Amino acid sequence: MARHTITALLTAAVSTVWQLPGLSQGERYIPVGTDVYNRTTVYLDSQSIEKTGSTSYKYTIFSNNKPSDTGKAGRFEEEIVVDCNQTGSITHLGTRLYDANGRLIKTDSAPGTQNVSARSESAPYRNANRTVCDRVR
Repeated sequence: MARHTITALLTAAVSTVWQLPGLSQGERYIPVGTDVYNRTTVYLDSQSIEKTGSTSYKYTIFSNNKPSDTGKAGRFEEEIVVDCNQTGSITHLGTRLYDANGRLIKTDSAPGTQNVSARSESAPYRNANRTVCDRVR
């Protein structure tokens, strides 16, 4: 019985944490653009920023899927590396898809390096790069 109660509480906590950022989470989750495929806001998790080289940093961006767009609620995350001397490109480390309960349902390996631009579907990456590099300088 206690195990079921703990599981229910953890599930509720994960669901609550994954809701769109409120005022208290405004500093942690920074909007960096719109996902052109499901028309939801893409956020940079500022607590995910890690130095990986002299001018390179790894970070996580995510968007919440709307049930009306995809048929299912959930969260899509990507791990990215940026070299702050070359913010016009990124290296994908991989993606994760979670269901509405926070359970990991799919992972994909990295598609590699990609050029990014402020005037294309890659604008959220470009904006995230600039935000990361501005914060670490």
